[in-house]
Amino acid sequence: MIPKKLKTNATIFKVLGWLAIIGSVLGSIVAITLVVMSGDSEALVGTLIVMIPVAIGGVIIGVLYFLIAKGIHNRKDWARIVGFILAIFMLVSIPIGTILGIILLIGFSDEESKAWFYGVQTQEPQSVPPPPPPAE
Repeated sequence: MIPKKLKTNATIFKVLGWLAIIGSVLGSIVAITLVVMSGDSEALVGTLIVMIPVAIGGVIIGVLYFLIAKGIHNRKDWARIVGFILAIFMLVSIPIGTILGIILLIGFSDEESKAWFYGVQTQEPQSVPPPPPPAE
């Protein structure tokens, strides 16, 4: 079963994926709508030139986050490496990014998490049955 810290990491990346996609698409729609309402056709062309790539970029980043979350669940080492690197970049996004970055780094650095990616089975200690009574 996936370690709790890695499950948390995967959930963080899923949430970030949704936020990236929804934020970039809605932001682009709002910007284009405001320019259309202003009636300035030149500004509309400029806005479209800028906002369409922004929306596409946000969707690509969101998909990357989803792939990392899926890679974590599937024990892919590339997901651990890419997630670790992105967590380092998040540290400079004070305060929320810093908090998320620290949580992600702790999750990826945990020994149980490393064992998960390298396929090492971590088992809970099993109780040893008591020895049989001595024969009389």
